[in-house]
Amino acid sequence: MQNMCVSGVFFRERCMFEIDVTKRLKGIAFNFKFSADSNRIVLFGPSGAGKSSIIKMIAGFFSPDKGHIKLNSKIFFDSGSKINIPVNTRKVGYLPQEYTLFPHLNVKENIQYGLNFSDKSNPGYSIGEIAEKLGISEKLDSSVQKLSGGQRQRVALARILVLKPSILLLDEPFSALDSSTAESLRELVADISDELNIPSIFITHNLSDAYMFAKDLVLVEDGKIVEFGKKEELYSKPAHTESARLMGFKNIWNAYHISGNRVLCDKGYEFTLDKENKREDATHICIRPENVMIIRPDHDIKSSLKENIVTGRINRMKNAGKDYFISIISDNGLAIHTVAPVHACERMDLGINKKASVSLKQESIVLTKDK
Repeated sequence: MQNMCVSGVFFRERCMFEIDVTKRLKGIAFNFKFSADSNRIVLFGPSGAGKSSIIKMIAGFFSPDKGHIKLNSKIFFDSGSKINIPVNTRKVGYLPQEYTLFPHLNVKENIQYGLNFSDKSNPGYSIGEIAEKLGISEKLDSSVQKLSGGQRQRVALARILVLKPSILLLDEPFSALDSSTAESLRELVADISDELNIPSIFITHNLSDAYMFAKDLVLVEDGKIVEFGKKEELYSKPAHTESARLMGFKNIWNAYHISGNRVLCDKGYEFTLDKENKREDATHICIRPENVMIIRPDHDIKSSLKENIVTGRINRMKNAGKDYFISIISDNGLAIHTVAPVHACERMDLGINKKASVSLKQESIVLTKDK
C-alpha cells in the first residue's frame, strides 16, 4: 500500500479490514464475517447483539475459536496459520464507555503516559499536534479533575491518538455525555479519522449516530452479522427483512405473490413496484415512513400523484418536536406508518380518527428476503 506525505503526516490511500471468526461465549456460538474498504466503519445493532465482542477480539483481549482478522496486509489473527498477534503489539487504540484518567496527573501527563510504553522505533504524533486537533491545547497544564465530561473524553482520545494506532476501536464512548457534546465529539473523531486516515470502528445502537459516522455499516443482531455494506445502500435498499427492521423501516408487510411489477401483500393490498426493485424471491415488502406521502384533503386524489393510494383513519399521532409520527389504519385494516412536519399536519388539520389518504412511492418500495 502506498503512502503519501503531506506536511509531515503520512496518509494511507486506502484501507481494507476483514474479519471472519467464530467464538462460543457463555454457551452461545457467535459468527462474525464482514469486510470494509473505508476508514469509518460502524457496528450497529441492539444491546447484547455481540458488537463489543467483535472489537474486543480485534483488539486481542480474547481470541476467536477459529477464523481470521486482517487489517490491510497485517494479520492480527489466523487460526489456520496459527497467528495470534499479542494485544500490546497490535497498535490498537481502544476507547470504551468507561475510560480511566489518572487524577493525580495533569492533561499533558495523562496523554504522555501512553507514550511511555510506545514503540520508540515507530514514533507517534506529538502531544501538541494532537492536542490542537482535539481543541485541548489550552488545557495541557490543567488538572483532569477540573475538566468537563467532554473534555476528559478528548484527553482519553488524545492519549490513544498520540500512539498513532493502526486502528481505532470506539465502544460507545460518548453514550454518557449530553447529546450536543456527544455529537460534537463524534464529528471530531470522524474528521480526525479522515484527516489522518486512521481506520475507525465505532459501536452504537443509535441509528442517527450510525448514519452520521459511517461510510461502511455493519448490522449486528443475535450474535451474527445480518448484512453489511455502504450506508446509503443499507439505508434505502436493504436485502434482508431483519436489516430493514434495524434500519428503521416501520412498514414491513408479507409479500404473498409477485407478478410483473405488482406485489400482493397483507389485507389483500396489491402495490405497484419500480421495475428496478423487482425481486422474485422476496418474502416481505418494506417502505420507510418518510416515503409514505400524506395526500392533502383538499386535493382531488384522481388528479394528484397516483402511486399506490391507500385510505384510512389516523389512530395515533406522536409529536417528536418538528415532526409528527403518524399511524394510520387503512379501510381494510392495514397499519401504515408515516412522518410529517408539524406545520404540515396543522395545515392539513390532521387528527386522531380523521380520514387520511396516503401514497406509497413506487421507487421507495423495497422487496426483502428473510435471512
